[in-house]
Amino acid sequence: MDSNFSIALSPKIPKGSVSDYLEKYINETVEGYRCEGCKEVGDVRKYQEISLAPEILVIQLKRFDHDRRKDNSAVTIPHTLDLNKYREAGNRSNLKYELKAVIKHSGTSDFGHYICSAVGPDGNWYTFDDQKKTASTPLAATGEKSRFTPYIIYFQRKRK
Repeated sequence: MDSNFSIALSPKIPKGSVSDYLEKYINETVEGYRCEGCKEVGDVRKYQEISLAPEILVIQLKRFDHDRRKDNSAVTIPHTLDLNKYREAGNRSNLKYELKAVIKHSGTSDFGHYICSAVGPDGNWYTFDDQKKTASTPLAATGEKSRFTPYIIYFQRKRK
């Protein structure tokens, strides 16, 4: 499994969280799959396991469709993410992650603005908007009451 996930927000999961969409991504059902060997058609389940735990886990929420429309729907972002249930047998790595940064976007596919909320070297949260740095919180970084929608999310593996 890769350390970067590019996760589709379609089909919608009502009140979906990053964890919900990640579960759908890892345990995907492919409908109408046609086997090249036996020529049978049917639904198949694709399941992925984590064999090597990345130090930094990057999740991109696919907010733009092929027609360049933006999906501004709310997606709950957890402050911790436990991927241990996706661990491959024999992998003893801790797969618990902490939220460290969120890149958010405002605008359309043709025009927009990005900001980043992240944990600084002092352990405090800040929002970076061009050359302006302001104090922030994890809740503000992931909050849904902003004109900016989360687009790329960074987690760092927890130390035991």
